[in-house]
Amino acid sequence: AAASTLVIQYRAIVLDVIENQGKVKLNNNAAWSWNGGSLSASAPDVTIVEPDLKIDKSAAPTNKVAAGTPIQFTLTIAHTAQSTADAFDIVVTDIMPAGLEYIPCTITYSGLAPTTPPSIPPPYCPAAATNLTFVWDSFPLGQTATITFNARLDGTQPSVTNTALLAWTSLPIDPAGGIPV
Repeated sequence: AAASTLVIQYRAIVLDVIENQGKVKLNNNAAWSWNGGSLSASAPDVTIVEPDLKIDKSAAPTNKVAAGTPIQFTLTIAHTAQSTADAFDIVVTDIMPAGLEYIPCTITYSGLAPTTPPSIPPPYCPAAATNLTFVWDSFPLGQTATITFNARLDGTQPSVTNTALLAWTSLPIDPAGGIPV
């Protein structure tokens, strides 16, 4: 029997589970056994990198606003200091509560513009929307995006709270096959 070499090469994806947080080190090892012996080897440690985004929201004015008065909302999306990688498939949804009406054609952007704004082409004029959704295919580390729009109280509610939601993934996913690209 002549000596021979067997090379097994594979790729692995770090699972998106609570244990796998940014800066955690992971290691993979393999063991090969046969009748009469065994071998084992370990790969170098891999450090997990992952994005961490935040959204800040402000409104002006905020107190004692008369029905019909425009209120300017500003959403600022950015990586946190803990973020160590680009983010993918970012979705920002601003939910208009009962009593608040989006004023069409008031959306403006600065910084990284969404890949998919609420309506295309500019001037980004979705009709009377109850939710505004903004999508980025990728959000590179260090980038910031600011979205500004106006809404007004319709007078049907004594007060309103406007909420925005932010979601993202750590890997670019092919929606057809669910496979990172």
